[in-house]
Amino acid sequence: MVETALSAPPDTRARILDGAFDAIAGFGLSRTTVEDVAQRAGLSRQTIYRYFPSKDHLVVALVAREEERLLDGVRR
Repeated sequence: MVETALSAPPDTRARILDGAFDAIAGFGLSRTTVEDVAQRAGLSRQTIYRYFPSKDHLVVALVAREEERLLDGVRR
């Protein structure tokens, strides 16, 4: 099921980042497209672009999230 940004639940950003992580792990950064991320997140490309205006913005957000997860693990 593909959701629009208006009907998307609050965890949509996390779903997008999870989809990006999976796509990059499978295809590599340079071969991953926003369409790949959208398919893995179960959302439309338009929804992805509503949250992240470009692939670069998406990658920066993903790196920041993963860095925070790493630091949380170190802190524990």
